[in-house]
Amino acid sequence: AITSTYRFTGAFPAPDDPVVARTTDTLLARTRAAAGAGAELVVWGEGSTLVSQDGESAFLDRVSSLARDERIDIVPAYAALPGDGTGPAHPFRNTLTWVTADGAVAETYLKHHPIPGEGSVPGTDPLGTVSFGGARVAGAICYDYDFPAVSMGHAHLGADLVVLPGLDWRGMLRRHTLMARIRAIEGGFSILRPANGATSMAFDQYGRIRASMTDFGNNNKTMMASVPLHRVPTLYSRIGNAFAYAAILAVLFCFGTVFTRRSR
Repeated sequence: AITSTYRFTGAFPAPDDPVVARTTDTLLARTRAAAGAGAELVVWGEGSTLVSQDGESAFLDRVSSLARDERIDIVPAYAALPGDGTGPAHPFRNTLTWVTADGAVAETYLKHHPIPGEGSVPGTDPLGTVSFGGARVAGAICYDYDFPAVSMGHAHLGADLVVLPGLDWRGMLRRHTLMARIRAIEGGFSILRPANGATSMAFDQYGRIRASMTDFGNNNKTMMASVPLHRVPTLYSRIGNAFAYAAILAVLFCFGTVFTRRSR
């Protein structure tokens, strides 16, 4: 899990801004270092850098070259600004792209549930999985996992691991990441959540923390984790919220019964 040093908040700089170029170079250098330390899959936090849609292909060429050189899968998460990035910055594409060890693009995913006021284009493509290490791996972005239907969709697809780039703030500390932990337990899959601005964590299928890294203080913004690549069948992945709905109906029935008796 790689997080970004620079925070792209408020007005976006131009994609060719020197700060953006340095940020991208740093992310790629950290990715190479993680590969040297034994990583087989590297995932960046949400919106770790900026690209223009016109320059996205050249950016992905750099990622693909690195993936081939190091024989690792890389999942960069970034914001793609319209056109050449010199015009209005909204709506942009809040994107993660899965690049395989042979340099091919296996999936491009747009955030399905932008937070209110975010200004990104909602993704509409059906959920899918990517083959990695003989396992099925799925991806989503941050706020997407506040919606149970997304994680349920991944469980129905048989995902063994979900990569979940996030972007939070210091006040969240670990809260949002620990909310994603519930999805790991419900769906029976591992989760890797690099979180810019907060706490990155990796969970196994039982919600046990396999690694944790705060984005504050003096560290190299790189979290190494080992997680299982096989899912555990769960009752929730079969019946979803049916039990909760049944409980709500039971409570309503009890209230109705009491009201009817009192009326009589």
